[in-house]
Amino acid sequence: MLIQLWMAGGFLQPFHESSLEMEDIGDKYFNALSSYSLFQDAKRDSYGSIIACKMHDSVHDLAQFVSKSQTLIWEDGSERNIPANIRHLNVISDKGTATTELGDATKKLHILFSQVDVFHSMSTSLRNVRALSFCNANIDELPAFLGKMKHLRFLDVSRTKIKELPKFITRLYQLQTFRFMDCWEINRPLEGIWDLINLRHIYFNQWVLMPARIGRLTCLKTLQLFVVGQQKGHQIEEL
Repeated sequence: MLIQLWMAGGFLQPFHESSLEMEDIGDKYFNALSSYSLFQDAKRDSYGSIIACKMHDSVHDLAQFVSKSQTLIWEDGSERNIPANIRHLNVISDKGTATTELGDATKKLHILFSQVDVFHSMSTSLRNVRALSFCNANIDELPAFLGKMKHLRFLDVSRTKIKELPKFITRLYQLQTFRFMDCWEINRPLEGIWDLINLRHIYFNQWVLMPARIGRLTCLKTLQLFVVGQQKGHQIEEL
């Protein structure tokens, strides 16, 4: 997931006249940083994707110092206002929804992680977001304005209580990574997902959510589950 977030943030670009994919370039960067002990104890999933790693305390302190003007962890009860230049924001709350203090101070936001519903207080501020994670968030639906986030490249709604994948998701034409793991309230796949022409990674773990016509996603690199069926769009030829 780390490399996919780098991709979403625009930190990875193909080398000139190189056949390397962005994921391969990200791996090279990660391995180079690991060789200098900037990253340690990397854990990978069964597909070889990096799912966790550690940073030495001194390296972490340095990273926080360098990025402090653009990165913020905001918790309920915090008296600090969100600066207008924040680009990376993590919202932590146990109240179910974030307070309206988040407001319009986040118009330059590119990466947002939140455990709570921030839609009501930040809807006008999210248009430039590249990566949006509501993994484990206390939400049960996605608002329609999400379909207007034309720059969005990474979307994670895993382990939420949402009851459906709305059709407007298929208008996120820049989306590269879509994660909806352990969404047990959803009982049907997203129709029209084949319109997401830049989609490279799909993560889900329920066979009933298997989308049709996967073969039309010509950029696809990761598909955790494929259920072979006789219906058109579900046959083995889609692979």
